[in-house]
Amino acid sequence: DEKLQVEIRLCNLSYTAQLDPNAKKIKTVFNQSPLYKVRKLIQGYQNGENLLWGAKPALVEKTILDDISLVLKPGKMYLILGPPASGKTTLLKAISGRLSTENNAK
Repeated sequence: DEKLQVEIRLCNLSYTAQLDPNAKKIKTVFNQSPLYKVRKLIQGYQNGENLLWGAKPALVEKTILDDISLVLKPGKMYLILGPPASGKTTLLKAISGRLSTENNAK
C-alpha cells in the first residue's frame, strides 16, 4: 500500500495588506503602557493627525511576508515560531492555499 507523498514549495512569496493603523492590536506590555500611548499621540500630532477628535488616518500598507522561500518535505514535522503579529498565521494560510487576496492584499 503506497502512500501519496506531497512536497510543498514556496518561492519568493511576499504578501502586503492595507491596514488601519488604529485597529486593535494584540495587547503587550509595551503597547499598553501609558508612555506608549503618549508617544503615539505625539507622533499623531507630528504627522498632522488629530487623534483626540476621532479623525481617521489613511490606511497604510504593511508587508506581512517578505520574500519567503521554503520547502516542506513529506514525513517531517516543522515548527513556526515568532512574536505576535509577525506573520505566522499568514504563512500557514499561504502553505495551505487559503491566503486571501481580497481587500487590496497582494
